[in-house]
Amino acid sequence: MSVGKANGLQTPVLGHGNVQFLSNNKKVTLHFLYVPDLAETLISMGKLWELGFTIHRTQDHLFSIKMGNSTLMNRKLSNNLFILKMQLFFLKSEVASISKSPEFLHKRVGNPVNDILQRIHPNIRNIGFCQACSLRNSKQLPYKGTLAWGEAPGHKIHSDLSGRISPPSIGGGNYYLKLMDD
Repeated sequence: MSVGKANGLQTPVLGHGNVQFLSNNKKVTLHFLYVPDLAETLISMGKLWELGFTIHRTQDHLFSIKMGNSTLMNRKLSNNLFILKMQLFFLKSEVASISKSPEFLHKRVGNPVNDILQRIHPNIRNIGFCQACSLRNSKQLPYKGTLAWGEAPGHKIHSDLSGRISPPSIGGGNYYLKLMDD
């Protein structure tokens, strides 16, 4: 599903649901579409009319949305658009989410263990371990307090390959190997 804009482009709808708000102590329920690419909140004038609201033009490009003698809002017409900037006090909201895999949800909420994930969404069963879970569960063994020394010359040799050196050695080599007897 998508929403058409005035420039002819389509913007995708990513979810939908219902929202209830109070208008002059009256509960109003509107169905909404979640379209994150829209910059402003749009309310269907037709939907408000179906709910019993009326739109009145007042003075100098102002309009008022009313139900009987109760005013929902007063706003200004801007570039032939009704710009609605209003503070809503939500009583109840229901959002239909975009269906994703359990693995996606597991990663999105921070890779919790299965018990916590099932508290978030009871229908999710064991999903196994992802890479982050494997790293979380790995344990580093402590280092010994002392290092073991070699027992005789040549018993333990450490090496370090270094380079690229400039200028190259007389033989044309760009790397060198350093050997150290423990």
